[in-house]
Amino acid sequence: MDKILIIGTNDIATACAVRLFRSGFHVCLISNPIPFDIFYFRNYSSVFPMGSKIVNGVKALTYADFIYNNEKNNFSLNEFITYSFQNRQIPVLNIDDFKKVNEELFSFFIAADSGLIKLITSSLTGLSVISCLPDKKDINADYFVYSKGNFTGMIDYPFVDYFDANEQNTFSSQFAESEGIFSAEKSPGDMVKTNERIGILGDTNINAKHGGYISGLMRSGIFVPKGMELIRIETQQKLPDVKQLPSASFAVAGGVLEAIMYYKNQITSSR
Repeated sequence: MDKILIIGTNDIATACAVRLFRSGFHVCLISNPIPFDIFYFRNYSSVFPMGSKIVNGVKALTYADFIYNNEKNNFSLNEFITYSFQNRQIPVLNIDDFKKVNEELFSFFIAADSGLIKLITSSLTGLSVISCLPDKKDINADYFVYSKGNFTGMIDYPFVDYFDANEQNTFSSQFAESEGIFSAEKSPGDMVKTNERIGILGDTNINAKHGGYISGLMRSGIFVPKGMELIRIETQQKLPDVKQLPSASFAVAGGVLEAIMYYKNQITSSR
């Protein structure tokens, strides 16, 4: 069974993990131990603060959580990964863990987080790389899956021409104008009015610049660097359920699954 390494725990990484897991693949996630993800409430980015988390019926867990809840606590990191695969769970590692992992365990490398990719120093020799990043230039990949725009979920095959079309955002984002500890007073899915207070960053009130529905919100209690996205407000319509992974993420995950199967079929037919 092919083993797949996914860089990231955001919406796209989580959808890829769930979809590939349900397709029978063994999946391992790489996460930032301090996630600055405004959609933490619906994806695996909160696994490190929580220890483990279930999304769409699929459980992901950290090495620390595994050791804490296991009587045999002398498992090595690679043994933890293998044990998780055998017990149909998704192991989640941080960057330091990743440096200790035997990459020969894996066949595919899925790039889903631009920030984390910059911290990866490995050459990824021998792995087939599939990128879901916004820009093709972010990583040298064998396959690129569009993660935004009108072609979301489509693969950039060399024999298919796509014509870019501008897609207008229907949301408004607000970013931290200074660093500090963020405390939210609203919840994802809440309706807010223009200038209504959503939370506090340090000693500064954070008010909504536009009315609408909160579709993304930074987790309370963490120190947020300047420039980080704090809030996303849907300005056009109420979302069906902001606590569910969006269909666009699963479309990208479908493209990743297609790329993997296309690669495997190419290898098989060349033999």
